[in-house]
Amino acid sequence: LGLLLRGTEDPWERAAAIASVLDPITVAEVATDPYERSYLRVLRPELVPGRPESPAAHEVAERLLLADHPDEILWHRVSLAEALREARERRPAPRPAPKTDPRAVPRGPRLMPVRRSPHSRGLLTRLRLRKAGPVS
Repeated sequence: LGLLLRGTEDPWERAAAIASVLDPITVAEVATDPYERSYLRVLRPELVPGRPESPAAHEVAERLLLADHPDEILWHRVSLAEALREARERRPAPRPAPKTDPRAVPRGPRLMPVRRSPHSRGLLTRLRLRKAGPVS
């Protein structure tokens, strides 16, 4: 963890490195915003180069990498809270673009309805492309 923290200047990457040694429930208690937790998961570094092939070995490696002693968990929780405070000061975690209500989008100028007299003829009639008849 120390090597990862020294290897980056980005505050969100630092927070993600700290979060990687905590279980997801503890991370959720510290990072209450779901977008921040998601960003931390995206930035989460690999703590061990290379992944074990078998699921059992993968589970053991994950269990060994997580903080498990109460003092160790408390230390990393406090470190994560401080790293998140610094990251938020620098820039917020990315969020999806706000959805716009299609009814609220301006649609341009409104056109006034065309009022026809009952005896007016349309363009096609005037161009003699169709027979003149009653206007409906």
